[in-house]
Amino acid sequence: MEEHLTAFVTVPDQLTADNLADALLTKKIVACVNILPPMQSRYWWKENIQTDSEQLLIFKLPSKNWELFKDTVVDNHPYEVPEVIALPIVKGNESYLKWLGEMTNS
Repeated sequence: MEEHLTAFVTVPDQLTADNLADALLTKKIVACVNILPPMQSRYWWKENIQTDSEQLLIFKLPSKNWELFKDTVVDNHPYEVPEVIALPIVKGNESYLKWLGEMTNS
């Protein structure tokens, strides 16, 4: 069975979320994205603790699309150091995972 990932990306606003999701879906790099409502993020940046409103995007994609996914996010993201991380999908509904592969350029 093909390997798949769940990837997480935070963005500053809805416009960035929509543009990034559309870019990745249009290129068929990802099969699906969930855009969560604004949340509070607290993190270290340049030796200070920052607090910002962000949105979390959760992408599902074939593992073999990872480099293209990562490069597309970094190239289209407003942050100097965007969060682009992924976890392997270890188990899942076989029909969903099959669909995931069929909906991408994998």
